[in-house]
Amino acid sequence: AADPLARAVAAAALAGFAYWLVHGSFDWFWEFAGLGAPAFALLGLTCALVPRPVPGGPPTSLDIRARPPLALAGIAITLAIAASLTLPWLSQRQIESAARVWPRAPATAYARLNEAAELNPLSDEADLVAGSIALRLGDHPRAERYFAKALARTPADAYATLELGAIASADGERHRALILLTRAVDLNPRDRLTRAALSVVRHGRHVDVRELNDAILREAQRLS
Repeated sequence: AADPLARAVAAAALAGFAYWLVHGSFDWFWEFAGLGAPAFALLGLTCALVPRPVPGGPPTSLDIRARPPLALAGIAITLAIAASLTLPWLSQRQIESAARVWPRAPATAYARLNEAAELNPLSDEADLVAGSIALRLGDHPRAERYFAKALARTPADAYATLELGAIASADGERHRALILLTRAVDLNPRDRLTRAALSVVRHGRHVDVRELNDAILREAQRLS
């Protein structure tokens, strides 16, 4: 049997690698490239501590029992890595495609964005893009649904909160608009457009959604 200390060290090292694998799979490996080296070092340490049979001798019972679980674990890890890289990539491709076609084929754009959201359920980008398209087309109910979905995925999304507050104001829901826009300012206190929208509602006026989004677009172009 393996030494108890070796087993504990191997388990801890494997846990460290597993955490990196799970976290990195969802946040894209290349965003955490600097953590890859120590993560694989931990995996190497785990492998180095696995008991091995004596050269030339019969395989140990531990060696025989370990092979099927290790093989299954290797397959599962490979599939998880492939899915974590492929599905977000496919989702991004659908988002980019929808952004190109929405002016002439909005229904196709919405369908592709819905598929993108299903491919990458941890990201709210597809819902944000769909909501923005709906606002451009003047479809407030659809925009509200998509921004609400984005908030369900990412409750701290300042942009979705701002847009929902603006829509509520434009639709005459002043109390709801105040709640949402106050929350948007809390999430993004340095954004002057968000603060301006809240000020408009506090003074009893309605937010012009189209004007707000034109200003957001100009600000984004300026910063880029």
